[in-house]
Amino acid sequence: MTYTTLTERRLTTARAVAHSAARRIVASLTLTDPERAAAVGAALLRGGVTTVEVPLAALPGATRVEGLSVAAGNVRSPRDAELALEGGAAFATSPTLDLEVVRACRTLGLPFLPGVATPNEVQRAVAAGVRAVLVFPAPLLGGAARVAALADAFPDVDFIPAGAIAPEHLRAYPKRATVVSSALVRPADPRVEAAARRALRLAA
Repeated sequence: MTYTTLTERRLTTARAVAHSAARRIVASLTLTDPERAAAVGAALLRGGVTTVEVPLAALPGATRVEGLSVAAGNVRSPRDAELALEGGAAFATSPTLDLEVVRACRTLGLPFLPGVATPNEVQRAVAAGVRAVLVFPAPLLGGAARVAALADAFPDVDFIPAGAIAPEHLRAYPKRATVVSSALVRPADPRVEAAARRALRLAA
């Protein structure tokens, strides 16, 4: 396994994040063990998935994989944002919209994708200068139809469906949309690489 430097991994804006993933797929992992996260991240990369989201505790492992863009997930406080930056995350995500965290990430220069579920939350994000958001949990909010409706109402915002989006449902979302899914692979399954390739085929 080889390693990348922080400057090679970090993206400059949340919109860049939204369009960075190969075939618009981000694999969301719940693993907290750094070594396991590194192994699964490497397998995903071999399968063609270039971007993962991991908990803060897993950053030391996942960020060591060369060529893998790593997000710190569930960043819900300014301190979490600091830890994400210190841990080498290329960007950060959250299931919620917290303006304190938005401001903290902006101050730190850390691209941040907050989560939204309603038009009111989108408007609050826009008023705070945010132009790319997660729609979470997309499958429970109406899936692709919900994302399309929000995109119609806010054409200047990038909407990124997030949640337990099954691989067979990826095609329902616009091809230009990045999808953050916790259901693409099962980390305990030794066939992670094959699962990643299958997800990419289904998303094509």
